[in-house]
Amino acid sequence: TMRRLVIPDTTYFTVSADWEDTPYTPTGFQAMGYLSNTVLLTWSAASQIEDLDSYRIEYTEVPSDSTSWNALATVNSDSTNYFHQNIIPTDTYYYRISAIDYAGNASPQKNFSSATATIEKQVMFLIRNDEKKAVERKRNMELAGRIRRQK
Repeated sequence: TMRRLVIPDTTYFTVSADWEDTPYTPTGFQAMGYLSNTVLLTWSAASQIEDLDSYRIEYTEVPSDSTSWNALATVNSDSTNYFHQNIIPTDTYYYRISAIDYAGNASPQKNFSSATATIEKQVMFLIRNDEKKAVERKRNMELAGRIRRQK
């Protein structure tokens, strides 16, 4: 696809040398274990691009092997997160992201981020949840006791 620039006859314009056809790379790209089989990927939107179409996310378990990167997802331009689900707990996954414009031009790939989903995070969450319920029950019993005493 070619971009057209319409210039009125009586006006002069200079297109600067730093005007680019490729989008800027998203910033703040992070990967973190979310559940036992899920990694949450987050990033900040690519800046200074009016025709941003989507983001392409890739992953690997061997980042040093340039042929091992696999396409994971292409998400809409208004997205700033993605869940990589059904992964093997305790394995480490490496991710990279690039912005894609409507013409199909890709930004340079953001340096990869890595994450490991661990079973322990899910277990700790469940324990904390049970502890919270126990504390709430204790508070409710104490409150009920105070109300009975006041009557």
